[in-house]
Amino acid sequence: MNCNSAPTKIRFGGPGRAPVGFGVVRGVWMLQKDLTWPAVVWNDGRCWAYLHDMTPAAVQHVLESLRDAELDRVPPGILTGWQS
Repeated sequence: MNCNSAPTKIRFGGPGRAPVGFGVVRGVWMLQKDLTWPAVVWNDGRCWAYLHDMTPAAVQHVLESLRDAELDRVPPGILTGWQS
């Protein structure tokens, strides 16, 4: 499924569909919490998949990316109780 020229938003995954791997996400993506459930959106918001519709590896990739972004913003020593 391609959403580059889609006039409406396209949901990937869902009931009765295969889980969404991160390979379908193209370009810049972000985590969106304004939908019914947290979702990964890309292609300027035209394409999206709920986290619970994604493969475990895709969810792990999202979580690791969020962790890396957080650690890039917070000076070392600020996170108490953090263990790598």
